Amino acid sequence: MGFIFRPTVPRAPSIVRCYASSPSWFKLNTDDSSFGNPGLAGAESIVRDSAGHVHLAYQVALGIGTSVLAELTAVWRGLELALN
Repeated sequence: MGFIFRPTVPRAPSIVRCYASSPSWFKLNTDDSSFGNPGLAGAESIVRDSAGHVHLAYQVALGIGTSVLAELTAVWRGLELALN
């Protein structure tokens, strides 16, 4: 059994926008990555108010882990820090 490789067509970049929330709300955005699965992993979060001002931001190297571990850690630590 062999592999069939199909050429891919590059897509144009898309614009990502952050929309304002209600005035009394804060927004938690998270990101994660792993170089391999498992592989070197990291996570980061940022908390902004409705005006877009940053109230909290962090990043952490997780060592060897999976992309699922990195995603869950980003959300967990972001919520934990936001609550404190």
